[in-house]
Amino acid sequence: MSTTAENQNMFDGILFILFEDYGPDIIYNSTSLDEGSALDLAVRGMTVLSEAEKKKIYGPFPTQNPDLLAVGYSFIVKAVSSEDERIDKHGRPTNLWITFHKKWLNVIQPHLALFQLFLRQILNSVHIEIDKDLDTERIQRIEHAIRNWNTGTHVDYEPLFVNTHFEFKSINSEYNAYDILALVVINRPNKNINILPRQALTNAQKYKLQTQIRKLQADNPTLIPQTFRIEFIEETLLQEHFLKKIGLYSIIQQQFTTKETQWWSPQGKPLKEALKEFT
Repeated sequence: MSTTAENQNMFDGILFILFEDYGPDIIYNSTSLDEGSALDLAVRGMTVLSEAEKKKIYGPFPTQNPDLLAVGYSFIVKAVSSEDERIDKHGRPTNLWITFHKKWLNVIQPHLALFQLFLRQILNSVHIEIDKDLDTERIQRIEHAIRNWNTGTHVDYEPLFVNTHFEFKSINSEYNAYDILALVVINRPNKNINILPRQALTNAQKYKLQTQIRKLQADNPTLIPQTFRIEFIEETLLQEHFLKKIGLYSIIQQQFTTKETQWWSPQGKPLKEALKEFT
């Protein structure tokens, strides 16, 4: 992603909507949308995002400002006090909208999966768990992080799936779960590219995969410097430990939720089954 000074104006602002007992409430708005346009986005968000999978980014969506688009991120916070039994039991739906200038669509859209992981990390880092946590100080910290994301700030660990055709796929893109060969993690803190095979790879497959990764580095030298080393993590227990350490274990496991498509160990056993041998 570009890191020029012009990129500083990519994002317009953020909009936080919390579902109160009486309905959606705009608790923070730094966008250039007027009150009516912001309310329209809030109502649409509660309709569209309430039915969507939580902790996942959606969009871009149009706004009433023809120059602005918006992406939405939905999650749940616990209610400290509510007279609504459903909210008291299940929590308050919360929507974060990020508005950006339409001219940046081609820059932002390819990075939405990365942006989603970034949002998860930021929300975890400021400890948003209950509705009272959504105070101005925390929200402004979130906004500051979002605005700085386009200046070269990337998530520390970026996951990609590799299929049997050695094509790289975003974890949010459409893919055939049966066709996933390995998980590749761009490990920026350690300056590594970690490869977690879904099953044992042949030497030819390893060579082909390393060749494709080097090509990916050559095509994206800013995002993936060519100085990053390629390392394989093949043992099941080490894969689990690594993914938990970097906070990606639950995210990856969610992608393989059925018996037929769960993440297989190099020994050809389901990951959960293989782990029993070490407990």
